[in-house]
Amino acid sequence: MDRLVSHQMVIYATVKAALSHLTRLLAVELAPNVRVNAIAPSVVDTDGLSTVADVANTARWLAILEAAPGSLTPVDAGALASPTVCPAGRPRR
Repeated sequence: MDRLVSHQMVIYATVKAALSHLTRLLAVELAPNVRVNAIAPSVVDTDGLSTVADVANTARWLAILEAAPGSLTPVDAGALASPTVCPAGRPRR
């Protein structure tokens, strides 16, 4: 989610970028005793985008994963892969 750019999303995008950076900093600071990862959901339960179950499944997957400390995992129903859909499900301009 920190890679999407869309009109009128300055605050949203800034917070997502800060979350990504904070996750990496905490992963380095707290390693090896604590493993830090984050989940970056897009809009949830709207128009077929991410669901609460998608987010919960991602959290469970990260909890059992032994690798990838400091990762920010997007849960966006494929929005990052789509050149035409922004996080709110509206076509990009």
